[in-house]
Amino acid sequence: MSTELPKPKRLTHVEAPPDLRQFLLEVAEKIAQGDEDTLIESDDLLQCDFAYGGLADEETGEYGFTYFPGKSRKTKWEILLLAKQIREVADGERELSLWACEDENCGSMFSLAEERCSQCDYEHEVRALPSGDFSTRRDWALAYFALHPEAHPMQMIGDYNGETEWGEKLGYFSLTEATELETISQSLKRN
Repeated sequence: MSTELPKPKRLTHVEAPPDLRQFLLEVAEKIAQGDEDTLIESDDLLQCDFAYGGLADEETGEYGFTYFPGKSRKTKWEILLLAKQIREVADGERELSLWACEDENCGSMFSLAEERCSQCDYEHEVRALPSGDFSTRRDWALAYFALHPEAHPMQMIGDYNGETEWGEKLGYFSLTEATELETISQSLKRN
């Protein structure tokens, strides 16, 4: 459970990192070519390993992108740009004006000051997580459900992906796998 506690943000001007500029260059070329993926309102038709987005508003021609500047998926930049601005950022002719979290360690930034940061603008319930050395996702999940028998599989996935390094080590859960492991955990409790 999370409680919204919005904090002020500060306006910053940053140069787009090289990987983001390359992605936006590819997007700009698709827009210039009239690629169908740039003409349909969507939040994820344009993708690469570290960014996704699409045409956010057909009427205004505004595109929205989510960019992950590091390995962590916690830090993200939410960016809104017009087609001309996409090309200018890609060509290094325009800085991004973004609203940054006050917490310097966060690194998340937004085109709109009223956007909410999942790390800074919410008070999150802290759950105890399984500790120990796990050789499989299954072992970790069963230990988790033993600690939190009331937890929904999505909570387990969120805690596993968001609060541990296990995903990189053992891989990530699908909802189907998490649901199956919750069922196994419940049957082990009954026996």
